[in-house]
Amino acid sequence: MKHDDTNPNSWETVYDDIPCILFSLSESGKIIKMNAEMRQKLGLETDEAIGRPLEELLTIGSKIFY
Repeated sequence: MKHDDTNPNSWETVYDDIPCILFSLSESGKIIKMNAEMRQKLGLETDEAIGRPLEELLTIGSKIFY
């Protein structure tokens, strides 16, 4: 994810730098945005996750609550 390093208060920078998992889904449940914390926890780059259904990235235990 690219963010505006010239404006530390831009929403993209704030979204990416928040120290908790953030992601946005399309109406069909596919990942359309994710922050650095989510990428780090999943061990994925943005292009590996964008467009994939969230369900594909969940563990079996997590799917019970999803």
